[in-house]
Amino acid sequence: VDKNWMQDVKDAGKERNLKMVPRLIFDSWSAKDFMMLVTTEKEYTALTDVLIKICKKYKFDGYVLELWSQFVGRVQNELLINLIQEIGLHLSCFCYIGCLHVTCCILATRLIKKDYELILVIPPMRSKTPLFDKQQYDDLYDHISGFSLMTYDFSSIHRPGPNAPIRWIEDCVKLLAPNEERRDKLFTGLNFYGYDYTPSGGGAIIGNDYIKLLKLHKNKLEKDEKSGEHFFEIKQDDGKHVIFYPTLHSINERIKLINELETGVSVWE
Repeated sequence: VDKNWMQDVKDAGKERNLKMVPRLIFDSWSAKDFMMLVTTEKEYTALTDVLIKICKKYKFDGYVLELWSQFVGRVQNELLINLIQEIGLHLSCFCYIGCLHVTCCILATRLIKKDYELILVIPPMRSKTPLFDKQQYDDLYDHISGFSLMTYDFSSIHRPGPNAPIRWIEDCVKLLAPNEERRDKLFTGLNFYGYDYTPSGGGAIIGNDYIKLLKLHKNKLEKDEKSGEHFFEIKQDDGKHVIFYPTLHSINERIKLINELETGVSVWE
């Protein structure tokens, strides 16, 4: 943990009450590991203990929790919901209490309140049976600070195309929160990276990669009107490349939509 860098960032954002909420992922966990966590009180109590200690030690303001996409389908949704609710409850209580009774937690919260945030990363709608729907959004709404909606990676190397079609973004938000008043905890995802599709597949690209490819393109950018994204094509030794990358215009169109929808923004840089 680079404490000096953290302090510099916090000082620069002091007037905006900037908060530092690192991303927490469960890497290399098996379904068995995670099942033990979500079904054993001793395990998830130990987890929340560690999370609170780390917040205090490094002066973090909470966490961005990424686990839903990793374990949905491998663990019952109800168990995932319960785990996230428990983490949210304990991060909002200053004193750690042995009793997990809701009344005790509420009482402790009223006595001493902490500002630890818990933001849950959630997958977007990709089919008629979404991995995260309105019911789950409502079940967690009162237990966490916010939802980071991954409205990007709509296409892939197996299905080349735009990264985040603008109407799809709107549909994803409205699926979870049809009413504007329930969108105050929702952060709509906005990608600052693009894709280079090649005959062998290709993959994600960032700014430096994009500039190198753009220098090889002599014509104007093309606009995919349906998705509201720009792209261009070039020929290389390995064949044709199709490059989708956010432009100022496409970003501006999405910011206007996000303002209309009255959500926040989560930028993937």
